[in-house]
Amino acid sequence: MPSSVSWGILLLAGLCCLVPVSLAEDPQGDAAQKTDTSHHDQDHPTFNKITPNLAEFAFSLYRQLAHQSNSTNIFFSPVSIATAFAMLSLGTKADTHSEILEGLHFNLTEIPEAQVH
Repeated sequence: MPSSVSWGILLLAGLCCLVPVSLAEDPQGDAAQKTDTSHHDQDHPTFNKITPNLAEFAFSLYRQLAHQSNSTNIFFSPVSIATAFAMLSLGTKADTHSEILEGLHFNLTEIPEAQVH
């Protein structure tokens, strides 16, 4: 019985992954409505500047967690953690503020603080 419950949960998880894909597909197949995404990178220059910093934060956090737990699986959300720290930095000042942003791998000489938030 427990194995059938496990298979049911696995099936449900798989179906939940397929729902967004089916909703995103164009049911009429209009190619005319598809937009050119070549200019997409130019629409969000701030996002392009902070993405490498957030990726570096995620990888360094993963390395630290993996080093501490050699034999267990690691499950964490680096985006949620980075968001929480960025929100926390809004309420801090002086050294604490700069330490949080440095912990998130932001160099305030390269990226203005307004673009971080």
